[in-house]
Amino acid sequence: MAEYIERDALRQAVLESQHDNSHPRGWAHIAHDCEHAHFVAMIARFPAADVAPVVHGCFEPCFDENGNWRQGFAKCSNCGKEYYAQVINHFGYCPNCGAKMDGGADNA
Repeated sequence: MAEYIERDALRQAVLESQHDNSHPRGWAHIAHDCEHAHFVAMIARFPAADVAPVVHGCFEPCFDENGNWRQGFAKCSNCGKEYYAQVINHFGYCPNCGAKMDGGADNA
């Protein structure tokens, strides 16, 4: 499975690691700095993947305005859309917002 990273976070980490140059002043020090500049430029040129973050959620019980449990209904913890529980029982995602029904953001 492919893994994706945040380009700006990687670029920032590379820029910050430039200060870890342990080479004494001279050619090795200059080469180290040039490598960092090359890495930053390479990161900027690398094509970005068209991905969307995975939204996690779970189906929760529904309650009416008086706080009474609405038997047979469930709602998405992410978007709040209500469904007949029998209909969505077999879904691993919310048909409305696409949230992955794996227990919520804590299970990411």
